[in-house]
Amino acid sequence: MLRPLSEMLLELATGLTGTDVGGPALAVSRLELDLPIEVSVRPAEPVPELLADLPRWRWSTPFDQVPSRMRVRLEVAR
Repeated sequence: MLRPLSEMLLELATGLTGTDVGGPALAVSRLELDLPIEVSVRPAEPVPELLADLPRWRWSTPFDQVPSRMRVRLEVAR
């Protein structure tokens, strides 16, 4: 099931920085991702919602939709 793109990005960012761990957190000032993602648009009011997630399967078959590619850089503003 696909989820809002913002939820996926937030989970990836918090998973890489170790904010769930009880010890000191890693201070990350920039994060660059280049990932395959499955994308869909859900009709919603007042604006449509962009849904995305990592591919559901590691190996694709001829019946699967070809995943898109997302390149994003998140950086702390200074």
